[in-house]
Amino acid sequence: MTTTQAPATGTNLALWNRLQRVPFGDDPTDLVVPVDVLDADGNAFVTARITMHVSKKR
Repeated sequence: MTTTQAPATGTNLALWNRLQRVPFGDDPTDLVVPVDVLDADGNAFVTARITMHVSKKR
């Protein structure tokens, strides 16, 4: 996981993640999920990129 953080501007915060379609196939792959924490004005002050390894169930 990679993260960046700026000073918070208040206490009214929202967390957003965006997951595109998961690539289901035969080959294992890495899936990156972006996550952002936004203040009341919609400015991201924390961003994270979470990498998950995805493969078929054995």
